[in-house]
Amino acid sequence: RNARSLMAAWAAGLRMPLEQAIAYALRLPSPEDGSGRGGELSPREVEVIRLLASGQSNQEIADMLVLSIKTVERHIANIYGKIDARGRAGATAYAIRHRLT
Repeated sequence: RNARSLMAAWAAGLRMPLEQAIAYALRLPSPEDGSGRGGELSPREVEVIRLLASGQSNQEIADMLVLSIKTVERHIANIYGKIDARGRAGATAYAIRHRLT
């Protein structure tokens, strides 16, 4: 039964468009970090965490994404809550583990 379920899931994954597969993978908790408590990152939050992990300041992220600084700060706070990070170092580690960088 487990092999049949695995093969069905594998086949479904092969039929999935690339963007959908990436979105699905980003929602899955990583076994090594114990995450998954807070929910999935939105596409905008993925953009923000990528820039954050690349060393951009909040103002630089706001300028690059044409957002207000307050909006960027809110996205970062949401990201920290969703991935259970306590700061930029934790968010960067998460981004690296999840191949977002």
